[in-house]
Amino acid sequence: MQKKRSKNRKGLGTSLVEFSVVLIVTVPVVLSVIDLGYIALGAQLNDTVARDAARAAAEGPPAGVNGETNKALKASDQPYQRAENVVENFYCTNVPAKIRDTLAVTESLVDVPPNTDGGAVDGTIAVETTVDIYPPFLIGGILEGHKITLAACHNIPYTYVVPKVVIPSQVKI
Repeated sequence: MQKKRSKNRKGLGTSLVEFSVVLIVTVPVVLSVIDLGYIALGAQLNDTVARDAARAAAEGPPAGVNGETNKALKASDQPYQRAENVVENFYCTNVPAKIRDTLAVTESLVDVPPNTDGGAVDGTIAVETTVDIYPPFLIGGILEGHKITLAACHNIPYTYVVPKVVIPSQVKI
């Protein structure tokens, strides 16, 4: 009987050692996969915010005039304010990531029709956003500063149409 018991104990000891070895390998791998998932989700959210901010900036009147290319917009310019409004209103509690409030907004204009003629604005606007992602497990602990910084940039054509202004003296009766 004692031999049977000691055989079971040896088997139990071997099982515990094998289980421990499997856990030592599996747990870090699983935590790293979860961290990578958070990083991918943070990158996707940043891309979405950049795209939505660029669309919002392109929906109103431009800040510049004809022929201005790659003009960096200031915080006082309307397209910048429209993009900034989208970023400020974005809030996600489920992801350990923070979209930065600083934006890089650039517009390139080919043609802005005068008010007397009206018409579509020909040009593009680019919005670049930056996100800081804080992986909660292994990757965050390994990194210096405990964060990963990613940037996304979207370039969207203007969708604004300058309304035609009719001057009363030009109206024919």
